Parts: sequence; C-alpha cells; structure tokens
Amino acid sequence: MNAEGALRPVTLGRIKIELRPMLMISLTHDKNNERKPYLSHIHMQQAETVRLVAASRKAPSVTDLRLGDKVLGMLDDGARHIGVAVSSTMEER
Repeated sequence: MNAEGALRPVTLGRIKIELRPMLMISLTHDKNNERKPYLSHIHMQQAETVRLVAASRKAPSVTDLRLGDKVLGMLDDGARHIGVAVSSTMEER
C-alpha cells in the first residue's frame, strides 16, 4: 500500500530446502509397446506413509519394496505431488 492507500498485486516466492531421505526406484518398461525394454527411475521420499499400488491391488509402502516387486505405474513427464502434476526442479549437490 502506498501513501494514498492504493494497492497492487505482487508475486511472493519462497524456497524451502529440507533434508529428507529419498529412494531411487529403478524400473524397466515397454515404452509405446515397442517391445524394447527401457530403464527409468523414480525418486520418492523414503517414508512408511509413501505408498504405491501393487499388481495385487494392495498398497505397499516404499520402505517395504524388495527387488523384483511389481507395482502399477503411469509413464509421464515431469513431477507429481499426491497425483497432481507440479512444476519442479531438482538440484543435486
């Protein structure tokens, strides 16, 4: 607000840096049914409350996953938070 009481919109940004344990889950898939295995990776927070959907329709925690476990997924570009697409960047240090 200025001296005359006029308001104007502004953009407010915030950067939040947290240290959280993460898991890199590697997977193979047949992209676009090309019958050629592709290797991909997904990064997820290592926490009991973070879950995936298994082929059995159960919801195992990422902390319970073992080599060879099969889970359902969707190939997509970009990042998601609770299933909603979000813009994001990652900085490795």
